[in-house]
Amino acid sequence: MGIWESDGERSERHTWWEQAKSQPVLAAGLNEMHHAILRGELTLAQAGGITPEQLDAAYAGACKLVGIGKIDEAQQIAGYLILIDPYRARSYALAGTCFHHKRRYALALAYYDVALALGEDAVTRVAQGEALLMLGRRDDARRALEQGIAAAPPTKNVQPFVQRAQHLLSTYLSRGEA
Repeated sequence: MGIWESDGERSERHTWWEQAKSQPVLAAGLNEMHHAILRGELTLAQAGGITPEQLDAAYAGACKLVGIGKIDEAQQIAGYLILIDPYRARSYALAGTCFHHKRRYALALAYYDVALALGEDAVTRVAQGEALLMLGRRDDARRALEQGIAAAPPTKNVQPFVQRAQHLLSTYLSRGEA
């Protein structure tokens, strides 16, 4: 029995599954869906009928929670987004941001690395650079910050991150420093 279920809930699921297995078409469809998820061809969000717009709304809500300092709540949403739709870089970046706010830089860095493996993003690269700096990895931090600046589109919402990267470089990572 799982930690979030009662004996009755487990029994109801078991009964439902036994009935589903006795219907060949349903059982075959569920089996194919299961294997498609395992092969990475189908996400839990897709299997559950969650639309991209609903995923976008959940992500936007979590970002707003970060903005008002409700980091634990935002982190929980980020975790759900990663679970149900694991191929979106922004969900990993959001989880990294939550750990960053908690000053858990090694964990933040791990999530930033996954996000960047899924797709280059200037803002995530700058956040990665800052986390590297906080971990004392100065050369790696400099490279990440410079890459973030180079990759940044000239849009208004990205410019504060470019300025942050420039500030970190000039204040803490100037080339003349030992």
